[in-house]
Parts: sequence; C-alpha cells; structure tokens
Amino acid sequence: MLKNIQLLCDRGYYVQIHQSVWKDSLSSIRPTVLRMKEMGVSRYRILPVEPSVRWVALAKDQSVTNAEWLDYLPGFLDWWYENNIDLDLEVWSYWVGNKGSRRVIIEPDLLSQGLDNRSRGCMVHIHRVFIDADGRLLRCMPLSGIMAAYGFKSPNLYQGDDLQQILTESDFMDQMACSCGEMKARLPECQACAYSERCSMGCRAEAMAQGNGPMGIDNRVCEFFKNGYYEKMKAVAEKHGLKYTV
Repeated sequence: MLKNIQLLCDRGYYVQIHQSVWKDSLSSIRPTVLRMKEMGVSRYRILPVEPSVRWVALAKDQSVTNAEWLDYLPGFLDWWYENNIDLDLEVWSYWVGNKGSRRVIIEPDLLSQGLDNRSRGCMVHIHRVFIDADGRLLRCMPLSGIMAAYGFKSPNLYQGDDLQQILTESDFMDQMACSCGEMKARLPECQACAYSERCSMGCRAEAMAQGNGPMGIDNRVCEFFKNGYYEKMKAVAEKHGLKYTV
C-alpha cells in the first residue's frame, strides 16, 4: 500500500489519506502523519471508528469515546502546528486547516464557517444525495448501515418510489432543507443553550446512531461546547496565530 501511495505522490496526484483510529492505534497517529508528510501526501483526514452495531458487537472495548477523542485533539493540533506539518488537515467534524493558510474552521461553530442558524445542519448533503446499493435514497453514505440497523425507512428507487416526486415534495426533502434554526426550534434544550447561536447541530448520522432521530441532537457537539473543548481549540488557534472566525 505504501508503494502505491508513493507512486501516486511521485506522479503529482493530490493524495488524501484517511486514518480511522481505535484505542490501540492512537499511538500510531503522529508517526503516520510524519510518514505521510515524508512521502508527499497532500491531505490527511482522521476520525475514530464509528461505533456501528457490528463494531460494538465485535470490538466494543476498542471504541474511542467522544470524551477521549476530544481530550486527545487539542494536543494533537498543537503538535501539528508546532511541527509545521505541510499537509491539508481535516479532523472529521471538528477542525479543517489547509497548508499555507492561516485560517482554520472549527466545524461545530457555525460562525467559524461563516454561517448562521438559517444554514442547514449538514453542509454535505446540500450538494449531493446517496443512492445505496439496495436502492435506498439517503442523505449521506454513513447513514446506510445506521438507517437499516435502527429500522428507519427511506425512499427506495428499486421499489417504485418516484425520484422526481421525492426531490420535489417529500419528508425526505423536508429533512434535507431543514435549517439549524428549525431543528433547534423543535428542541427546548437547544433553545435554552448558551451556544445556540453558534452550534451547527453536528452530524445527522451521529444523531441517529445515538437514538435521537434524523432531526435530533448530536450529543458530541453538546459535549464539545459545554465541556470546554471549544475554548481549548480556540486556544490552539490563537497560540499559532490562526484565524478561526470569518
């Protein structure tokens, strides 16, 4: 695999590496980053393994909890910028920074993205939807197994559901178009939250995996704001002279 990555880099391709981590692999993150930098990789993307139904059944003790991941990230980000890692960086759903730029995006913060409560809760599905191998129309690929495992129904193009009708007027499109503000208006705890004007509502797949439904709370984002991790990431940005608001 490393030979193939090196070949692509040598041929001038923009190579993005995704690293999914579990407890026993956390110690491999920094050596992996340095190896990818040495090879000439362009972008590094990292996230913990999603605790799907199958993962929990086979390797639950290896899951990195959200608190453990959020505890890890400030130190990792500080190390990244301290060592001038010359790669584009995406820590999925928390941080985006591109090499050569002094601006970063702290993703749970709408204002960091130049957005507000009129914006949709997930920016990915604005541009595309996902058709699963079994014909289900989904908001994004990660919802495939989650929707099936938790019994949520989706339009199915192989079972005669009309795509034009679905994309014109349907519950599916209502969910696609729902803004952060509209979701928060349905949730009293969000309306009362001190971070309501900033919160991006997180990931819809995560909210469903947590049992909160497609329009519910992603508890990871609550933890991010309420337990001081937002301040820790802002402190990293400020230490390294990075701009995190528009």
